[in-house]
Amino acid sequence: MLATAVYIGLASLQYLATYFSQKPDLANLQRAVRLQPGNAEYRYRVGRFLSLIQPSPQAALESYRAAVTLNPNKALYWLDLAAVYQNMGNSGEQIAALEKAINADPRTPDVAWESANVYLVQGDTAKALREFRVVLENDLSLAPAALQLCLRVSPNVENLLQQVMPPSPLVYFTLLDILTAKKQTADAAKVWAQLAQLHQPLETRRVFDYLRYLIGQQEVDQARRVWQDASNLCGLSAYQPSSENLVINGDFSLEVLNGGFDWRYQKLPNVALSLDPTQFHTGHRSLSIVFDGRGVEDAGIRQVIPVDSNAT
Repeated sequence: MLATAVYIGLASLQYLATYFSQKPDLANLQRAVRLQPGNAEYRYRVGRFLSLIQPSPQAALESYRAAVTLNPNKALYWLDLAAVYQNMGNSGEQIAALEKAINADPRTPDVAWESANVYLVQGDTAKALREFRVVLENDLSLAPAALQLCLRVSPNVENLLQQVMPPSPLVYFTLLDILTAKKQTADAAKVWAQLAQLHQPLETRRVFDYLRYLIGQQEVDQARRVWQDASNLCGLSAYQPSSENLVINGDFSLEVLNGGFDWRYQKLPNVALSLDPTQFHTGHRSLSIVFDGRGVEDAGIRQVIPVDSNAT
């Protein structure tokens, strides 16, 4: 009976502490702490209240310190403790708390993102780039913002390729998009070269986007190089030109890709395009173009062919 009574008493204390901890006011949060003084989460919630709702930095600092003492393995506790130190102007303790957060949870992108931004403010570029790599490895939604910040503090793309970029084609394409939007063609070529060295399958649509940019910039040699790389990386070996014929898929025996150096087509008024299996010269079908109206100037299908200057 005594053991049962003790158990019921402890369970009641825990229930009441949980009940009070869920109330959004300081008095109830402090009651929860008094009932369960060894519960790190309750100490943390008091600290949050005192730092965000009813600002009292010194009191919040004491609560956060108690929380990390009771549970030093919760990165969030250390991050909020670092924020209090920052507000109090104590950069040394802020960095120390930040390092504790990273040690407690080195792979979580939220922790890495917060840490990277603090390191940027402190001017520690090397540590910031280290944490941005963790972000890029674990959260693609943050990749555009993270890469923009990396380029701002370290404009040398070769450094980013060595220190920051994880072996993820999606991250590489994000960086390509940023560089091509700024028309940094030479840097984009360096990114593509390392992306191709990953020897991972690539999304054809993203390759076509890059090729469209290169053709628009008249970067013929790089465009031809990308198309050759796509032979293996995108399964486009059948779409490569030969020494006898630079026209790709000239007999329309392959699927029309509508991109890259294959045929491209668009819907135009009074023109209907289709593949006709009843008429062909080689292969097993041909292209049928039906004109239904006057003043048609373009069939709506073309192919861009890279050639060498001063050559037959």
